[in-house]
Amino acid sequence: MKPMIPIFDIKVEMTERVKEYIKDRGGVITIAEAPQTGCCTNFVFVGAELGKPKEEGYYRVMEQDGITIYWDPFILKKDKKYELDLEGLFKWKTIVVH
Repeated sequence: MKPMIPIFDIKVEMTERVKEYIKDRGGVITIAEAPQTGCCTNFVFVGAELGKPKEEGYYRVMEQDGITIYWDPFILKKDKKYELDLEGLFKWKTIVVH
């Protein structure tokens, strides 16, 4: 049985440089739990990656500034603002979530 997906909206702010970076690479991003290495942690880190999620059915989707944003309603919180920015140089750029 598929879990009931929470229904709420999130606030996402993006810098101009991250908007341009995402649009140049297809215009789709997923915000969800960030991959972690190691063990024994009780923290859930939020991360962002280009493209659609593997299992779209568990994600909410919204359009903002010409970008399609998939987000995990089981990880993200409705009363928090998520700020996306771009860090790194040349081909080693990374989208970060604050």
